[in-house]
Parts: sequence; structure tokens; C-alpha cells
Amino acid sequence: MQLRDQAQAIQGAGYPVVITEFGDPAGGAGAPLSSMLLPFADTNGISYMAWAWDIWPGTQFYLISDAAGTPTGGFGTYVKAHYLCRAAGTARCT
Repeated sequence: MQLRDQAQAIQGAGYPVVITEFGDPAGGAGAPLSSMLLPFADTNGISYMAWAWDIWPGTQFYLISDAAGTPTGGFGTYVKAHYLCRAAGTARCT
């Protein structure tokens, strides 16, 4: 059974599906996991929360680079753009 089928079976039973604490290494040129995961989740009615909305010492998976909320390169920039796209009412953001 594929992930999509599993998620639909859980949703069909009346339970929400939420992807938590996903991420890509910050500072890169792109967000390879997030750029595949978020459109998949949007298409399949799955909710998500990225890791982490703070400056997290000792890890490379964080969305912002300072207290002002400046997005990190790659991961933070992609997630911010995706969230803004969804907030604008676009059903499928890439």
C-alpha cells in the first residue's frame, strides 16, 4: 500500500493526518524534501508543520536565521513561499 493510500484510509476512518517536524538542511540552494512533500500533502488533504520555527543550536533543520524571522536559504525560503502561496488561497503551490 502506498503512502497516499494509507493516508486516505486513515482519513476515511475519520482521523486527521498531520506530517510534523519535516525539514531540509538550512542554507542550501533548494529544499528537495519539502518541495516534494508539501505539494503531495496539499493534494491529499494532509496537514503539516515544519521543523523548527526558531534558531535551533546544534541542528541544521531550522526555518529562520534570526529573531526577526529572516528565512534560511533553501528550506526556510521555500517553506515561507509555500505558506504564503497557500495563505493567498492557492490550492496547489509548488
